[in-house]
Amino acid sequence: MIRPSNIHSVTTFTRNAKKLIQQVKETKEPIALTVNGQSEVVIINSSDYEQMVFLSREAIDHKLQRGLEQIERGEVVTLDQVMKEVDEILGL
Repeated sequence: MIRPSNIHSVTTFTRNAKKLIQQVKETKEPIALTVNGQSEVVIINSSDYEQMVFLSREAIDHKLQRGLEQIERGEVVTLDQVMKEVDEILGL
């Protein structure tokens, strides 16, 4: 969760980039940047980013492994079966 005090416009960030980057490094809290009042990007420290990427890859690997196990157990549905169910749901 990003604190309201860590939400800044891109203009503010441009004027204070060095200070805000240092803040992210020291507090390890993300900063959200807005354009026209809408959130556009989030700045996080590199170690948090690396952890997010690692966890995302771990989650994907887990799902792939689970899918392969389901295939081995014969728990599969063909594309034709899926399309038939979709047609039935849509009344086609």
